[in-house]
Amino acid sequence: MADHSSRRPAVANVNPGAHDRVADRLQWAWPWLLLGVTAVIAGRISDRDGRRKIYVILATIVMAVSAVLLAFFPVFNVAMVAALILGLGYGMYLAVDQALVTIESALNRTESRGAHARDDFPKRDDANWLKHTLSWVRPDGTIDLDYKPVVITQHQPKERVY
Repeated sequence: MADHSSRRPAVANVNPGAHDRVADRLQWAWPWLLLGVTAVIAGRISDRDGRRKIYVILATIVMAVSAVLLAFFPVFNVAMVAALILGLGYGMYLAVDQALVTIESALNRTESRGAHARDDFPKRDDANWLKHTLSWVRPDGTIDLDYKPVVITQHQPKERVY
């Protein structure tokens, strides 16, 4: 049997360990990617069903499974799986939370502007609504709204006409 340990590869690796660094970065990106994808999908399903509470409960259970995995199996591979599961659960939770805030903000804004269109308020109202909506969800589930004035810099606001 020939000894091939002294043979050199045809292409030299000019950056040894680069693959490992990229893999390290990617393994931590997966939970965030799953969070984003889940938030979009769960948000659409929740909007279609018109139900919110069941998705919040399901998201809580999924996140609890992640915590249990970490508590009973504190090894790296399980931590990666737990991070993916946590991203899935947190994405579901954020989708519902964001939907509730969006609904409350839209109902409070008495105008139509851009993609925000209301049949009962068909006109844009810069005098009263040229401001940013800020919102917070309190622990008891109530939503607080506040407003921040728009700082006009280079371009003056105007109605879009198509």
